[in-house]
Amino acid sequence: MDSGGGEVRFVARGIYDRFGRPKTETFFRSSPKLLKTMKVQYFRHYLVCDTVKNGAKSSVKINYPKKCDLTSPSLYWFITIKPKPATTEVRQQFDSDLMKIITRKVTYVKPETIVLNNKPLQGFRIDNKDGVFWMDKAGMPLEMDLGEVKLLRR
Repeated sequence: MDSGGGEVRFVARGIYDRFGRPKTETFFRSSPKLLKTMKVQYFRHYLVCDTVKNGAKSSVKINYPKKCDLTSPSLYWFITIKPKPATTEVRQQFDSDLMKIITRKVTYVKPETIVLNNKPLQGFRIDNKDGVFWMDKAGMPLEMDLGEVKLLRR
């Protein structure tokens, strides 16, 4: 990805339980002007987000709202239930940009063939308010179109 001032790299990794509840998530972003790592650890009633941004460290504890359920079965849709097009899930999740728990609707649209690295690949199109995502049969992202930003699997 190029931001006009040089290459930008983004890496996200997560560990989830068998129900799709997050245990830890790590986000790494780098560009000529930014080097940022966030590690989010999830506990029973709160999460802790440790951030290192251009060398400056910070840590934030965020309590979950009442009736918060971070379970996300859609993480395993293509491994387990093989959803039909138009299947939706409304879920709560931590938004690392807003630094709060948000509610998000995820919709499985349909299978689509996309071209990645000059090769046609079968993907499963997922839409939400942030963009359009194409996942492989293991639920891993092939491509993410976030409007101004497009992320591609290497």
